[in-house]
Amino acid sequence: MSAIILIGPSGVGKTTIGNSLEKNSDKIIFFDIDKDIAELYNIDNVSEYLIQEGANNYLRNSMDRIEYLDGINNEYIILCALGSGALRSLSIEQKLKFYKDNIIYLDAHPNVAYNRWKNKNNPNNVTYEQYIFSNYSYRMKIIYNISKHWASVNSNDIDENIKDVNKAIDNIIVLKAGK
Repeated sequence: MSAIILIGPSGVGKTTIGNSLEKNSDKIIFFDIDKDIAELYNIDNVSEYLIQEGANNYLRNSMDRIEYLDGINNEYIILCALGSGALRSLSIEQKLKFYKDNIIYLDAHPNVAYNRWKNKNNPNNVTYEQYIFSNYSYRMKIIYNISKHWASVNSNDIDENIKDVNKAIDNIIVLKAGK
């Protein structure tokens, strides 16, 4: 089974949901690509990497990591959270083309996602307007449009959000089994 990629704006819940799904399933292995890159480059925050190396390098390293994980094991569902930094890359559509059937776009109202993100991590005091520009830009709309699977994660109840993501994962598995 190819890796399944969770994608969406900062603060939408990719990491929280991925960690919870892995904890509650013996078939899911979750990888937070931002965390992997931060550990690989010995930095505190992937924002540092984006500033130093740029979005194209971030996306290239993210996709290299996903492709590596994808080849490891077919017994488990490899679930990867691709950080919103990748969405700033001009080559995002090309890089994700191979995985388009396995992308789950996590959709939340901008106010919900911004407040989650702000409460968790806002080291540069990013304003709501800056957040919207960065996370709900035209590239996010492109990803939204190429994604075949969506999950609404507007609820403050994590279990409700996980149900929607599980449905999307189940849809991907059923579609893959039919091919």
